[in-house]
Amino acid sequence: MPSKYILRDLRKNSYYHVANWGTDSQGLFRDDQDRKVFLFYLTIYTGSQQEIKVRYPDLPSRLIGKSFGEEIRIIGYGLLPDHFHLALYQKGRNIVPDLMKRVINGYTAYYNYKYHHQGPVVQGRYKSVLIDKQEIVDLLRRYVYQHSQNNWRSDLEDFSTLTEEEASRVRPYIME
Repeated sequence: MPSKYILRDLRKNSYYHVANWGTDSQGLFRDDQDRKVFLFYLTIYTGSQQEIKVRYPDLPSRLIGKSFGEEIRIIGYGLLPDHFHLALYQKGRNIVPDLMKRVINGYTAYYNYKYHHQGPVVQGRYKSVLIDKQEIVDLLRRYVYQHSQNNWRSDLEDFSTLTEEEASRVRPYIME
């Protein structure tokens, strides 16, 4: 029976919670450099081509041309030692799978080189959940921030803690 967290056909103009866990007992992100490299790949594949050219002038044009630009937006992210959470908004259909393929392939090549590791560094296909209510998008951002607050650097504002009632509403969208 297929997992309810592996979506195959993603909708236009929709929000998604995406997560995946590392395979290595040492962790997916062992240090700040690992987190920076993962965020680098997220940045080059989600930023506008002009922003990427300015920020990374030495980046090969083949990578700049692979950016999804305005087709996808990062709403929030959490990078914990053994897994990551992303809250994403995609305008087109099925942008998230292509983004995740590029980010995970790039990060895997970096990780395997740095740690003399072989093979995948994440547990199979990423998990994703459609977020179909705006109020849940806001709660998810707060959850991701709260859940990973001590393990990553966030560009999100400091959210107050979720109430029990809010937590119960966001729980079906969380993959533990």
